Amino acid sequence: MAGEPENILGENIVQALSDKFEKRKQASLEIEAKVRDAMLLRQGGSGQVLAIIDCLRRDYIESSHGQNRKGGLIGLASVAIGLDSQVGQFLPQLLHPVLELFKDQDDARVRYYACEALYNISKVASEAVLPHFNAIFEGLCRLYADVVTDVRNGAQVLDRLMKDIVMQHASKFRAGEFVPLLSTRMHNKNPAIRQLVLAWITLLLQFPEVDMVCYLPQFLERLFDMLGDQSRDIRHNADACLNKLLCGVKACPAEKAMQIVSETAGVVVKCCFSSDNSSRLTALCWLFEFVHLPLMQSEGPAIVRWRTGWATHMPEVLGGTLHCIDDVEDEIARMAVEMNSGLLEMAQSLGDEIPVDKLVDKLVTSMRTKDSVSDSMVVHTACLQWICMLLAQSPKKMLQRRTLQRLFTPIFESLVHPDDEVVVASLRVLAQIMEGAAIGGSEQELFDEEFFDDGGEGGGAAASAPSSSSAAGRPAWNVPSSSPSAGAAVVSPSDSRGGSDLFTMVVHRLLKLFASKTQMLETRGRLMIRQLCGHLDPRRLYVTVAQAIQQEPDLVFAQQLVQTFSWILLTAAETRGLREELLQEAQHPQLLALAGLRRPLDEASAVKESVTSDIPLFLELLEPWFHNPVSALALCLWSQQYELASELTARFAAFEPTLDLLRQLDQLVHLIESPVFSRLRLRLLEPRRHPALIKCLLGLAMLLPQAGAFNILRERITVVQSGLLLEAQRDDAPDQSEAVPASSTWWSGSGRPAPSQPAKDIRQIDVRGWIQRFDQVSSEYQC
Repeated sequence: MAGEPENILGENIVQALSDKFEKRKQASLEIEAKVRDAMLLRQGGSGQVLAIIDCLRRDYIESSHGQNRKGGLIGLASVAIGLDSQVGQFLPQLLHPVLELFKDQDDARVRYYACEALYNISKVASEAVLPHFNAIFEGLCRLYADVVTDVRNGAQVLDRLMKDIVMQHASKFRAGEFVPLLSTRMHNKNPAIRQLVLAWITLLLQFPEVDMVCYLPQFLERLFDMLGDQSRDIRHNADACLNKLLCGVKACPAEKAMQIVSETAGVVVKCCFSSDNSSRLTALCWLFEFVHLPLMQSEGPAIVRWRTGWATHMPEVLGGTLHCIDDVEDEIARMAVEMNSGLLEMAQSLGDEIPVDKLVDKLVTSMRTKDSVSDSMVVHTACLQWICMLLAQSPKKMLQRRTLQRLFTPIFESLVHPDDEVVVASLRVLAQIMEGAAIGGSEQELFDEEFFDDGGEGGGAAASAPSSSSAAGRPAWNVPSSSPSAGAAVVSPSDSRGGSDLFTMVVHRLLKLFASKTQMLETRGRLMIRQLCGHLDPRRLYVTVAQAIQQEPDLVFAQQLVQTFSWILLTAAETRGLREELLQEAQHPQLLALAGLRRPLDEASAVKESVTSDIPLFLELLEPWFHNPVSALALCLWSQQYELASELTARFAAFEPTLDLLRQLDQLVHLIESPVFSRLRLRLLEPRRHPALIKCLLGLAMLLPQAGAFNILRERITVVQSGLLLEAQRDDAPDQSEAVPASSTWWSGSGRPAPSQPAKDIRQIDVRGWIQRFDQVSSEYQC
C-alpha cells in the first residue's frame, strides 16, 4: 500500500530507524537525501516531504516503543536538515510532534532526543522559529524542571540556541505575545524555571527594539515575589532585573513614565506589605523614584493627567509607606521616612487635586488600627504630620464638619500616647484646627458636645472621657452661667441651641480628657498647655479655660486646673506675653470702672468674643483662680494687687494646714525668689509705698513652719529695713529728690519720683467685693 512506511521511506530506512544508534544515524542521512531530492522536483515535492513527515509522526513518534520514538525524532531532524532554507513552510508539522515528546514520561532518553531534535530543527530554521517561540519556551520550561540531569543539560543547550536566534533577530521577536507567557511561568516555584525566566527578562532588557518597560504591569508583581526566594542567585537576579527596569522607567518621557506609574503603583504598594524584607525595601525604593520623577514643566492636558494620576494613587501609596515607616528593619524604616517626606512634597504640588477625603480615611485607619503598628510613635507622628499638611493645603475641605468628626477621635486618642513626641504633634494639629476655625470669623459653624461622638467607630482613651450627656453632674460648658464676680465674661458665642465655636469646644474636650485621666494633668498637663500656648493665642486659651473652671462641679479637679495653669502663666516662656499684659493692665483705664462689677448676662451675650473684649485679663482670671487660693495669691502679687493679696493671705489662717497647702506655699516662696518676680522684690525697697506687700509677705512667713521656705522669706523681709533707711535718708534730703530718681524708677522706667506719702494706688480694685467672692468660693471646699 502507498501509505506503508516501506513505500514512503524505503525498507532499509524503516528497519534502521528502529535499530542501534549507528544504523539510525545512517538512516537519517538517507532521509536527508530523500528530502533534498523531493524538493528539487518541480511538482509534488512538497507532498512527498509532507508524506515523510506524516509517516515519521504516525509510525514512529506516536509509537508505544521507545526505540521507534527515538528513530522518529532523528528522522524529523533529518527532514529539517534536508529542507535547509525551505524548512519554514514545514515547521508546524515538524515542531508539534517533537514538542509532544517533551512530555514523554516513560523514557528520559526520548525527552533528551526530543530536545536534540528541536535543537537541530531550530538551528536550521533560525528566525523562522520565532513565530512558534511560545510553544518552544513552554517546552523549555518543562525540560528545565526535568529530574534527569542529561535532559536538563540538553535543555540548557537548546535555551542558548534560542537566545542566540532572538539576539540576532530581535526586531522580529514578538515580545507582546511572549511576555504574558513569561509572566505565567513566573508563578512556578521551581528554582530552575525561575532562573530561566529571569535570564530571558535580562536578555530582553538588553534590546532597544524590545520595550520591556511597557509590559511591566504584566510581570512586575511576580518579579517582586522572587525577591523572597530561598535561592540567593534567584534573589540576586530578580533584584538586578528590577534595578534595570526602574532605570528604564526613569529614562522614559514624563507622560509615558506617569502612565507606567499609574499602572504599577498598586502592585508596588502591595509589595510594601510583603513579609519579605527585601521586597518591602525594594518596593519603597520604587515608590521613592516614582515620587521623584521629573515633573513636566509645561501646563496643559499632560500636566492635568499627571496630577489626576497621582491624586488617584496617593492614598494607597501613603498606606504602603505608613506600613513600613516603623519597620523592624532600620534600613526599611529610614527609606519609608524619606519616602514619606517626598510624598508630602508631592501632595503639596497637587493643589486642588489633592484627594483629601481618601487621604483622611487612610490616615484615620493607620492611626486607629488595633495592632502593634497603631502604637508606633513614628506612625502616629507621620499621620499627624499629614493632617497638618492637609490643614494648610486644603483648609476648607479639612475644616468641614464631617471631616473633623472623623479626625477628632484618633487625634484625642493620640493625646494619651506614651510618647511625648506624639502628644506634641497631636496638640500641633489641634492648634492648627482651632486656629483655622478662628479665621472663619462670623461664618464659622457652631458645634455642640455631640460633635465629638464618632458614631461608635471605636473607643480609645479619648472616647472614654465623660461627655456632657453621660457624665453625671458635669455641665456641657457651652452656655456660660452668670456669676457675681467682677469682669467675668462670655467665653464663646452661642446660639439658641447652646452651640459653641470650635475653639471653645476643643478646649472643653481637652479639659474633659484631663478629668477622665487623673494622672494626665500631673504628668503631661504642663507640656500640653505650653504647647497650646505656643501655637495659639494664649489669652484666648486662658480666658476660655477660666470660664470652664467657673462651671466645673468637681472642685478637686478645678483646683488642680488652676494650679497647673497658674504655674505655667507665671513661669513658662510661652506665656511671657500674658505676664507682660498683666503688668500693663495695672494702669488699665477701665480697671476701676469694672471693679466689683459684673456685666449683666444680657449685656454679656452681646459681646461677640470676650477674648478680644476690654475686660482686663486679671479680672478674667481672678475669680476662677479663687479655686486655688495660693494660685490666686500669686496672681495678685504678680499683677501688683497687694491689698487684695494681703487680705487673701489673712484668709489662709482659716484653712486647714494640709500638706498640699504648705507645699504650695513653699513653692510660692521659691517662685518669689526666682528671676520672674524680680520686680516684686525691688518694690521691697519702698516699704512705705507698698505696705500691703510687706504685710502679705509677713503673713506668709507667719503661716509657714520654720523650715527652708520660712528662712528664705525671713531673709528677704530683712531687706525691708534697708528700704526704710533709704526712704528716711530721702526724706532728710529733699533737695536731692530733684537730682536723683526715686527707687521706684529702677524698675518702672517712668522717670518720676515716688510720692513721699502712701497714696491710694490707681491700680487697686474693690478689695472688699473680691474678698467676699473669695469667701464664697472657699466655703464650697469646706462643705
